[in-house]
Amino acid sequence: MKRITLFAAVTFLTLVLSGCILSKSPNATDVTTPPDTTTTFSITVFPFGGTYAWTLDGTTLTNTANTYQYTPTGGEHTLTVTATHLLGTDTQTWNILDAEVTAPVDAAGATVAVTDTDSPLVGTEVEIPAGALESTITITISQP
Repeated sequence: MKRITLFAAVTFLTLVLSGCILSKSPNATDVTTPPDTTTTFSITVFPFGGTYAWTLDGTTLTNTANTYQYTPTGGEHTLTVTATHLLGTDTQTWNILDAEVTAPVDAAGATVAVTDTDSPLVGTEVEIPAGALESTITITISQP
């Protein structure tokens, strides 16, 4: 019993003295963002407080909060936040893929197509015939 208590105490002290990311959102590090939406990225660190520095594709952003509102611009991106606090720093990175088109398709079938003339994928389409699906799924067309 003493060993378990000692192990728990050492583990707790290690976390407390080194700081850590308690939560992040989105939880996955690879994120696909639908078009025409805003996605909120955030972290919560221990110890609380401190400062936050965000970069998008290596460019420093002006945001200094623990949350960032991301609007898709197309393609692949890297979003990183570094939290500096009393016990040091913690960093979280997300790999973002901006979808060109995201659409739900049900058993009735549908054609999902990229119609944005500014997109290099314009004219790309996926046709799902009626009866091919048992339930609604989301079809995403995006650049690799």
